[in-house]
Amino acid sequence: MLINNAGVGGHQKILELSVAEWDRIMAVNARGTFLCSKAVLPGMIERRWGRIVSLSSVAAQGGGAAHY
Repeated sequence: MLINNAGVGGHQKILELSVAEWDRIMAVNARGTFLCSKAVLPGMIERRWGRIVSLSSVAAQGGGAAHY
């Protein structure tokens, strides 16, 4: 079983957000989930069993800290 639970955010407005900071956020939130899932899938397929659970922040429901 894999639980993807890492996540980071930023609080800058989009016009103030650097490309480097955007890349850091995406590396943890999207690329990290992809790479961890990809790493465990071969074993899960071989065993014909496995679970991947990817969590997200409750902030996704509120939308209060969005980049604009």
